Amino acid sequence: MTKNGSSVSRTPSREVSTMDAAYLDAFTDRRFEHFARGEVSPDPDRIGAAVRAGRPSQAAPQKVRMMRLVYEYTEKVRRVDLASRYPFHPLIPGARNMKTIKILIMTEGRIHAYDPFRDRVVDIGPAEGTGDRAVLMTDDRRLQLYYGEFSRMLSALNAGHALFNLEFALQQAGCGYRYAPAGSSSETDHLSGIHIRPRAVLRVGPGEASADREPGAVPDAMLFSLTERHFTDRTADQRGEGDVFYHRTLDQQPLNDLMERAGPVLEEAGIKLLVAVNDVRGFAPGYYRLEEGRLIHICPFEGEREDQRLLSEYHEFSNFLGFQFWVFMAFSKTDIKADATPLFMEMGRLMQFISVSMAGENCAVRPLKNVDDAYVRRKTRLPDDMAIGYSAVVFPDRNQAVTIKVPGGR
Repeated sequence: MTKNGSSVSRTPSREVSTMDAAYLDAFTDRRFEHFARGEVSPDPDRIGAAVRAGRPSQAAPQKVRMMRLVYEYTEKVRRVDLASRYPFHPLIPGARNMKTIKILIMTEGRIHAYDPFRDRVVDIGPAEGTGDRAVLMTDDRRLQLYYGEFSRMLSALNAGHALFNLEFALQQAGCGYRYAPAGSSSETDHLSGIHIRPRAVLRVGPGEASADREPGAVPDAMLFSLTERHFTDRTADQRGEGDVFYHRTLDQQPLNDLMERAGPVLEEAGIKLLVAVNDVRGFAPGYYRLEEGRLIHICPFEGEREDQRLLSEYHEFSNFLGFQFWVFMAFSKTDIKADATPLFMEMGRLMQFISVSMAGENCAVRPLKNVDDAYVRRKTRLPDDMAIGYSAVVFPDRNQAVTIKVPGGR
């Protein structure tokens, strides 16, 4: 991933719709003007049909263990939120909690996928080529129906969240891996469509040292700082009828540690991090920017209910008064040459790291796109050529959603 976001090393070149300069102009600051619902996708459920017709995997036990780990961190339902309007959750977030992520694993000459209804790994057909590969795909048929063209951006963010969990699962399985060249996912063509497409290909195996990944990939130190508990504790703590956050001051060190670990990756990817700090010990409430791993104060809040000023809509459902901090990922639109998809995938990967890291501090993290960009721009003094790509609010977790956790079953 290069700083200008022009690399497509994580995104195959067969992308049907790109996020070019015109798209970014329409769907960043001005997205509420251009938002429109999509239409019913012409794509049949090719992956679903293959899974339903699949047979239980006959792969070697160690390969099955690896695949189980991957699916437990990506597609398997691991949490049920009884009081949420979106009750069934894997360990990755997604817009409206739609199950858009599909991971296909090629090993021992066969393509494998996950059957969530029977909780098993299934063989769905022969694989071309040699060596083990994991192909991360997005099935955006329903996502684009709700969000229209805006779904391109949401899909890239969803894919980034899943990619971080995929990397962690492979680390847990003791597998080396590296990103394959763009366009190396042709063997999934028969499962793809207009709204079903591959996003990244990882070559997996003892000889695929993760240290060989391209610059900008999340360093091993970020992955090794996490445990399974961080992932299983990650939550957005969202009740169906609305939210009421409460005050619980966050210690200064967790925020400092998070900024120090994420800073180099953000800088390498060309992403600027802006932070609204509300309830963190040692920080005055106000706006900050991240520079060389440290938060630099920009300006104070205007007064009470800064959370309401930050939101552009849903004020009647959102009482974020007790939030601890709010992060905003910004980027330069002028640096995007052809397609911002890789950059938005990187934002998703980094937001997943922030999300699971803060779970270790008993914090919930809710990714959001419905912020008031104009207000954030004014308060953070964001230059005109930069736009906000993603944001998330961090707040004390008190399990408003009444959660039941589903254990893993390796």
